[in-house]
Amino acid sequence: MLPPHVLAHVVRAVRKRRAHQNDDTRTACQDCTGSWRKARARAEACQRLFGEVLDRREVHRRLGLMAPEAYALPRSSRVQQDGAWQDSTWWRMLQQDGLFDEGSYQWNLFRRRFRMPPCVFRLVCSVLKLHMPAEYDITGRPGVPLELKVLGYLRVLGRGWYFDDVAEATGMSEETARVSFHQIAAEVAYGELGRLHLDTLSDDEVILTLKEFEEVFLPGCLGSTDCVHVRYDGCPAQWSNIHIDKTGKGSLVWQATVNRRLKFLHLTAACAGSWNDKQVVMTDQFILGLFNRTLFPTHQTYTVQGNIRNNGGAMQRSGLYTIVDGGYADWWCLQAANKYALEPLEEQWSTHVLAVRKDVERAFGVLKNRFRLFKNPVLWRDTEKLNAAFRSAAVLHNMLIEFADDVAVFEEDALHDDEEDGIEVNSFAVVVVDHSCIELHLPSLHVPLGTSEASGNEGAAMANHALHDDLVAHFAYMKNIGAVHWQTHNIRSV
Repeated sequence: MLPPHVLAHVVRAVRKRRAHQNDDTRTACQDCTGSWRKARARAEACQRLFGEVLDRREVHRRLGLMAPEAYALPRSSRVQQDGAWQDSTWWRMLQQDGLFDEGSYQWNLFRRRFRMPPCVFRLVCSVLKLHMPAEYDITGRPGVPLELKVLGYLRVLGRGWYFDDVAEATGMSEETARVSFHQIAAEVAYGELGRLHLDTLSDDEVILTLKEFEEVFLPGCLGSTDCVHVRYDGCPAQWSNIHIDKTGKGSLVWQATVNRRLKFLHLTAACAGSWNDKQVVMTDQFILGLFNRTLFPTHQTYTVQGNIRNNGGAMQRSGLYTIVDGGYADWWCLQAANKYALEPLEEQWSTHVLAVRKDVERAFGVLKNRFRLFKNPVLWRDTEKLNAAFRSAAVLHNMLIEFADDVAVFEEDALHDDEEDGIEVNSFAVVVVDHSCIELHLPSLHVPLGTSEASGNEGAAMANHALHDDLVAHFAYMKNIGAVHWQTHNIRSV
């Protein structure tokens, strides 16, 4: 008796053999059609006409028809034809004279179409060529030039094109456009350009930022901090519950700190859209570095005027801070306006802080208007790729700020409503930050550290309110000496 598995194997083999043991009709006509029934019908017709079973070629010969191969159309190759990208409109544009002459028609047209001046485009290409060498196909022919790939990357960022649209405009394949976009985005975000223009703050940059905020009566302030959401329609269904924001849509959220010139000083990684400001700030190593006083130790002290504890005189304080909206916790390094202010001076200071804090809202508005990919819902599923694309956009934004590119062109609808503040305001008024070397003492979400004596919620609130009162007193002092002028809620310094 055979074992069961051997017997089953024998039965399958016998059935397979019987299925293939058919008459010569099926064997002769198997290659003519894809259906056995049609092949048998055709074989019976041949038997009636010619008295024997014939193959397809012989039937065509006896009937005086063309060979079957003559009817076959040539198969289209998936490989792009050699020189297709050389005939593209974008490649011919790069060969034009006067493209890199500032102020020329070609220069202005390039800036409008690709969201940056040609000189910055050439700088980006020169840096990327050091880390992305030229590619060759399997036959040794040169691949698509890096310049065309960067143009495709900028067009997807700037106008939200599909990769098929880029393939149509450049002559490269859709897969090449997709792969090159994510490669360039990752290199710009995390490569040399990202380290120079986003992850690195020079000593002069810190001094200039502190001076700019001191001119608007906020000594010791290092920037404006807030969060921005980007619609994430490509969110997988199993993650949708953690990405739904307050509008009921899936989104990703980033937290950024910017200076008065709308330059991004720091940008966090993407977080789930359901997270609020108190949760996102726990992932911000820049804020935690200010919290622990480990960032910029040589610039920790500053002077405030009109201090009550010093009989209205000057007082030295230590510890840098940023200004935020009312959705953050009461950490001493996060100063927000008080929408329940009772004193006139504190109400004026709160209005002034809201006006200055518009810098971060303006920066988000300029970024989204310059790179409209993030102004509309994004259909990508991979959050890492989306995070790299958003971070690379921030790097390019900083480069354009440093090259003094006009941001007013992209400042339409740049301001957002301050729902958390509850106050309507219509006015505006090289040290490398190595986060891996920072010893972070993570604060409690509800018990921030204000001073060394602070303990519990009461001590934390006292530390936050102490700095708040000193800043209000400094603002009142500058107003009394005539440095602050009020004009329909607009504040300017003299």
